Amino acid sequence: MEHKEKKEKIVIRQTKGPGTEKSWNVQNCKGDANCKQIAALLKKEKVTVLQLTGTKMGNVGAQAIAESFKENTTLKKVYLCHNDMGDAGTKIIAKSLEHNTTMTFLNLASNGIGEEGVKAIFESLKGNKTLRTIDLGFNPIGEGGAKIIAEFLQENPALKSIKLMDNELGIPGVVAILEALKENKTLSEIQLYEDEVGEAGAKAIAELLTTNKAIKVLRSSSNIGPKGVKAIARSLHRNETLELLSLEGMSMRDEGAEAMAELLKKNTSITVIDLSSNGIRDSGAKAIAEALKDNKTLKVLGLTSNWIGNEGAAAIGESLKVNETLETLMLGRNSIEDGGVQLIATALEHNKTLTEINICSNRDMTEASLTTMLESVKKNKAIQVVGLNCYQGFKNEQMQEIDSIGKQNKELKFLFENFCNKVNIEAFNEEPQFLETDCTSLKTDCVGNELYEPLLFEQELPKFFR
Repeated sequence: MEHKEKKEKIVIRQTKGPGTEKSWNVQNCKGDANCKQIAALLKKEKVTVLQLTGTKMGNVGAQAIAESFKENTTLKKVYLCHNDMGDAGTKIIAKSLEHNTTMTFLNLASNGIGEEGVKAIFESLKGNKTLRTIDLGFNPIGEGGAKIIAEFLQENPALKSIKLMDNELGIPGVVAILEALKENKTLSEIQLYEDEVGEAGAKAIAELLTTNKAIKVLRSSSNIGPKGVKAIARSLHRNETLELLSLEGMSMRDEGAEAMAELLKKNTSITVIDLSSNGIRDSGAKAIAEALKDNKTLKVLGLTSNWIGNEGAAAIGESLKVNETLETLMLGRNSIEDGGVQLIATALEHNKTLTEINICSNRDMTEASLTTMLESVKKNKAIQVVGLNCYQGFKNEQMQEIDSIGKQNKELKFLFENFCNKVNIEAFNEEPQFLETDCTSLKTDCVGNELYEPLLFEQELPKFFR
């Protein structure tokens, strides 16, 4: 008797976005047959955002999806990550891009794409005038694929943003892309996360930032150390166009942080900076805090996952009393204790511009920190998002306090890491709340950074990963 495998029903989660935008998140879609079903629907439905991930589609499924792209005239953003398409399937999807006139965003992360697939993609994009962002993270592109990308970028295409992460580019591949960007006048965003870029890569980044006047967003992560970070900081003294700088995991330590602080004292273009996971201690935090007293443009500061303690927290607290531009401060996963939280909370009573603060998972904080922050938030009417620890369930009086604060300030959102209680907060459960994760979330995954996801407060809240 033939064994019949149990099939899960395909689920399409539809979300209405701004205006007439309609997003589809397709779940339980497995194999070519299911992909053909979705492709048939895409030819009929006016979908603007499509998430079709984890399907294990073969060439037949890829062909069906590619054909639907030709007939659908509304698709703008497409997420096809984790589909194991390989070079063969990628070539089929790439062919559909040649004459596409609506798609502006394409995510092909984690598809086993190698040099041949990359060649097909960028050959197709030479004639494409509408695609603005492509994400190729977690594909084994290799040095050869990097050189293909570099050659493409030299031609000043319509592409505005390229995202690369763990692509096995090698130092020569990284340098080739950065060298190509020196002459590029159209790309405004580059994400380049590689385990090792070496001294040559750090030097190439610094030289790029000195000469390129088009790039507004740079995200990079590699173990280049204080010396490499200092070179980047020096180059940015002469750059007046960069607006977002993410140097997560650069091993900059206090020495590199101090170089960044000197930059922030004078820089007038950077509005978002992420220095997370860099081994920054109190000395580096103090230098950054001093820079915040002079800086007039920075809006988002990410210092998550460092070694900042009470002294650094105290310095940052003092800077918040005088800084009039910072809107988002990320201090989660540091070594701040209750005393440090108290100093930051006191500063919040004076600050009028901060709208979002995260102090989740500071290992030495206790329940007292929650009480301290709640008292501060009651007095500060500007705060809209607060990220806090959860201590094995809230006491009734704390839940009542959160509920009371929420009723007084309908705009306020509390987000808790390791949220332990399923709660029903009257002030929040009238309508689903939407939190945009693209503007202030400095770390992104392959399907979430461009979409609105509903946070239902009567359910268990997701972790606060900022």
